[in-house]
Amino acid sequence: MANLSNIERPNPPAGGNEFLPGNSGPIESEAYAGFWVRAMALLIDGVIVVAINAVVSLALMKSGTAPGSASQVIMALFLPMLYFAGLHSSRWQATVGKKVFGLEVVDMDGDRISFPRALVRYLATVASAAPLFLGYVAAGLTSKKQAVHDFIANSLVMNRRPGEAFKAAITTIFLAAVVGWGTLFYVVPWTMQNAVETAVVDFADDARNSLTQLAMPTKGSAELHNEQLVQTSATPKLLSDADYAALLSQPLSGMDSTNAVMVGPGQLVSSNFWESDGDPHMWLEVALPKLPNLDLGGRPVTIDITRVTNAAGRDVYNADSNFEGPFFRSLGLTSRTSPVAHLGGIRDVHLLAGTRDSDVKRVQGSMVLSIPARVHEVRFREGDFVVGRNVGQVSITITSIENSRVSYSWGGPGNRYIGIRAYNKYGQELATKGGSQPSPDEVYEGENGRYPLSYQFSGKIETVAFLVAEGFTSHTYPFDLTRP
Repeated sequence: MANLSNIERPNPPAGGNEFLPGNSGPIESEAYAGFWVRAMALLIDGVIVVAINAVVSLALMKSGTAPGSASQVIMALFLPMLYFAGLHSSRWQATVGKKVFGLEVVDMDGDRISFPRALVRYLATVASAAPLFLGYVAAGLTSKKQAVHDFIANSLVMNRRPGEAFKAAITTIFLAAVVGWGTLFYVVPWTMQNAVETAVVDFADDARNSLTQLAMPTKGSAELHNEQLVQTSATPKLLSDADYAALLSQPLSGMDSTNAVMVGPGQLVSSNFWESDGDPHMWLEVALPKLPNLDLGGRPVTIDITRVTNAAGRDVYNADSNFEGPFFRSLGLTSRTSPVAHLGGIRDVHLLAGTRDSDVKRVQGSMVLSIPARVHEVRFREGDFVVGRNVGQVSITITSIENSRVSYSWGGPGNRYIGIRAYNKYGQELATKGGSQPSPDEVYEGENGRYPLSYQFSGKIETVAFLVAEGFTSHTYPFDLTRP
């Protein structure tokens, strides 16, 4: 047998061919993956990471986590790290984008890199990106097509199928057009909107309150006030059934009686008929005296319609409309001053297709007035996470307080919910900006008997207070409203 040790290893031929240690033969310099093919692969990976991030963010928000919360920020930082470092050190030796183009990440000996080295390589991409992404451009200029992070991690990117670049490029463009644009224009703005709003409002809150303190150095924090950021709500009052009976016997006076009928202590007015997309509907405006605890929040009035008849006596009420369910039949009340001080709300009544304003001659039904009894205020401070508070059949847990947004879970009857309030560090009540709250016709029995909800306010939250009723005193008043 020949002595193999005496056989000389041939020198690399001219023209740029090199031996890559760990491989069985010479590797053409063209087998190193250049800038453009790597850029295409990175585009695919970017779309995938953003899409996964969006899906996880939506799942977290459905579980009650606020947009921009610490858990979402941590997830946004670590998810790409695990994606790139994990796949580069896997048997694939490539991310999904690199796999599409036949690229592999190897060490200087042509072997698979370890997870620690892949992690260093990912973190080093900061150095490639920092100076206007010039570190990435180096992949098109250096002899072995190495970017700055490749030099730092002593790694190479090989192109195992250089002839398939055109097919892969078409695939990349199509995927980026379909998934990328959809994610950018629909999912990402929706996810980030509240986080940006929160940061801006939080800055305005602290700045305006600081200016107010400078302008009024002799006044206490209780006197600080900014109408754009804060509000003052009614406080719960303890009244007996006899007290309410006396108040309900005093009807509201001083209101316009055109197209109106007295209903118990209040008044019902027919107004504002219109049609939208073949769906005619009209408003019934409710006016009630300013009874204690009716102005705390919630939806204390329910208007049940039995018939809406035309001149021929035909019932034109669309009881089957999706907007005639229990939630839409109930309504909240707001404080109004014209023509006299009262509490007002609007019931939107949906009618059969083809009904005109002049057709409606008579509306019959009943008004149910549910006055909250034994209202409790349940307070939480920032940091009271996963600390459940129970009031009768209701259980409330704060899951997070992030700047101007509070996320919470509610367990038990939704009709026990009266309202939610938030206060800043100056003790001022913050104005509400909307959010989700328990539906009065539901009993919430989600995970662990609770249901995730959230609410947004006008500034940074220091304290959150829930108003919860142990029960209600209900009064039903039938009505028969006729129109000329």
